[in-house]
Amino acid sequence: MVVNAQSAEKISALLKTKQITKGQAAYLAATFKNLVGEDASEEDAFKILSENKYFSEKESCDELITLGKVSALFAKAVELKGGLFYSITHNSRYSYRELKAKGILPSEADPSFKVSGRDAIVILDGLSSIAGGTK
Repeated sequence: MVVNAQSAEKISALLKTKQITKGQAAYLAATFKNLVGEDASEEDAFKILSENKYFSEKESCDELITLGKVSALFAKAVELKGGLFYSITHNSRYSYRELKAKGILPSEADPSFKVSGRDAIVILDGLSSIAGGTK
């Protein structure tokens, strides 16, 4: 499972979270990519990913993340290979569609949905399996 690189305490807290923030999603993505250690804060992970253009300057660590944005974040983190439009743009619209096409997201999912901690871990794990494991 993808959660091997993350702190057990942080994963336990995430699993109980009904709607994760961009900082929490950044922590999962940044530890997956080994850009930060498991002891890093969500703020540190968000800052590193912002510097690497995963987030815009207008975004905040404490904002809730949507399914569309988490799809783009995690697809980029695992370096997902996808269809034509995703490969060209790597934006949240096509990332989200790519995840639906690959069966990671259910057909009734909407990109504006908020994401629970459990769902975020499942999405990252599914993407990791498709992309070939941890980076």
